[in-house]
Amino acid sequence: MKNKVIITCNRNSLHLAVYELEKYDLTFSFVEKFNDEVALITTELSNSEFLDLIRKKPIIFIKHLFFIDCISVPKNLITDLNNTLKKMFDVEESFNVQIRGDKSDATPDLLNTIINNLLESGYTQSQENPQIIVSIFVYKGMIYWGVGAGNQNLSCWNGGSPHYSYSNKYDFISRAEFKLIEAIDCFGINLDEIKTGADLGASPGGWTKVLISNGIRCDCIDPSYLNESISKSELINYYHMKVEDFLKLENDTHYDIVVNDMKMDVKKSVNIINDFYGKIADNGIVIMTFKLPHDFDYKYILEGFRLFNGYSVIGARQLSFNRSEITVVLRKDLPQFIRKNNNKKKKTYSKKLQRKINRKKEGKNFEKTNF
Repeated sequence: MKNKVIITCNRNSLHLAVYELEKYDLTFSFVEKFNDEVALITTELSNSEFLDLIRKKPIIFIKHLFFIDCISVPKNLITDLNNTLKKMFDVEESFNVQIRGDKSDATPDLLNTIINNLLESGYTQSQENPQIIVSIFVYKGMIYWGVGAGNQNLSCWNGGSPHYSYSNKYDFISRAEFKLIEAIDCFGINLDEIKTGADLGASPGGWTKVLISNGIRCDCIDPSYLNESISKSELINYYHMKVEDFLKLENDTHYDIVVNDMKMDVKKSVNIINDFYGKIADNGIVIMTFKLPHDFDYKYILEGFRLFNGYSVIGARQLSFNRSEITVVLRKDLPQFIRKNNNKKKKTYSKKLQRKINRKKEGKNFEKTNF
């Protein structure tokens, strides 16, 4: 059965997402481009299989998606929605509605109609932690919608585009902070047990600010200076030097998390992380960005992944606040962790789906994407 999916990417990255899907999902078909960021596709993978594929390959250039439960005309939307919700969810569960699409049709009136209907049916609205997200995209008078949990959309934000604001917790130094906050949110990184961190190329201190705001003691390394608003924090040790020189120091600290947003060639940046291996705690986390050159070849990213020595890539995505870059999340490997993963049972599909995949591998019935 072909499942319809709405995918969303950063502007000018849709062709890269299509390339990845053609490469990794042999049941994928491209259907229609809605705009420079949004497209309709089909896959024979289930929701869980598709998400598993995105996270493990990883498929980098999709930042948000939702499986379509129904395509409704406006007059039938409420009836269709109510029938689906009754089958899938208990009335006690909380919800939020996310709507995008043609401005002439995706109006506040439509949003309010849907919300009021769900409230009248007994559901409770929650903006921050809804158990159900009703995702809607309006295109040429038709309403494409699906219902699911936030983690099934890759991002709990509408279209995968977060909106962060100044608060008592975050007094932002630079826009770069949003990249790290978004990565922590979207990759589900739990900072509660993280005590020590290192920010490589820390100036002016945006990523450092995020770490110390979560109570993490941070070693900041950069030949440039930190912003005065955080430079005197008791949680910061500042090293006025290049990372290469820091590595030559005698330092017994083992870091639970290392972050790296340095503007440099991917190969050089990865090699620095490899050199940092001995300073990272067991199962420690690395969050870094790959700076992508203009008109890069996709192999450039894959070659960067292959250069990692002693780490597993646990996530990679072009997030909303990334520009000509992607965010990569790593975990330090341990011998027992490697053995455990090598002994994992290989994932299998249904016999019918596996036969179709095998035929496509042999070059039969291959549907060339017209994009």
